[in-house]
Amino acid sequence: MIKRLDELRAGFENAEVIYRRENRIVIRSRQAAFGQSLIIKMWSRPDLKGKLRRLLHISSCDHEWRTLVRLSQVSMAVPYPLGLCRLTPDIAGYTEALFTEDLGECASATNYLKQLIQSGQEQQVLRFENVMIEMTEQILAARMIDVDHGLVNIVVQTSGRPVRLDFELARLVIWPRLFSTPYGHMLGQLILLHAFAVQPDTDRTTQFAARLCERLRPPRKALARAGVYIRKYIKVQLENTGIDTCLTLPWD
Repeated sequence: MIKRLDELRAGFENAEVIYRRENRIVIRSRQAAFGQSLIIKMWSRPDLKGKLRRLLHISSCDHEWRTLVRLSQVSMAVPYPLGLCRLTPDIAGYTEALFTEDLGECASATNYLKQLIQSGQEQQVLRFENVMIEMTEQILAARMIDVDHGLVNIVVQTSGRPVRLDFELARLVIWPRLFSTPYGHMLGQLILLHAFAVQPDTDRTTQFAARLCERLRPPRKALARAGVYIRKYIKVQLENTGIDTCLTLPWD
């Protein structure tokens, strides 16, 4: 890993950037000497707060690493975690890095779902939605809650295998059902992003949400929180874009 970092440090300006936003960057490292490529996710948090979080092992990098390891152990489809390290000295201002397997070229789950619907592949739509429900169940069964769970953090490999990414906001809890607000936000985010992907045919989302609830049997308080979350962001979408997403929730 040290040799990999040395090569990255020397050639960072020419790295293949997959994603860059605010204080994060995701790059693909293809050094031939290692025989394969891998993905490196890096964070830039050089301030005192960032240093304290790294010292206490509660930085975003630490949270994502622990979540990937935990979910890999329960055979959830996530990028295989290879390692993490502090960057001293930093690389272009980035202070920590997470290394995972390279999944290759992938499609966004949102586009994948839309294409399945547009091409009339209803059995594949149902199968894909059931995978999302199963992923949700796996996260909760691992005693974790992730309020950023949804289509935007799922990719689909060329083989058709959906893989869940990005676990910075995932947290280990004693028992998810005790935490109705984050549990509800997790469900709300999943359902809301599904509705945005399939609108205006949101009857699909109502059916998806009903199957999700049947599988998970979430507490009523969590469902109530999910409903508040969904209605809030439907209103935000209307104010920002003029699109009014009409969605019937199966528990209302």
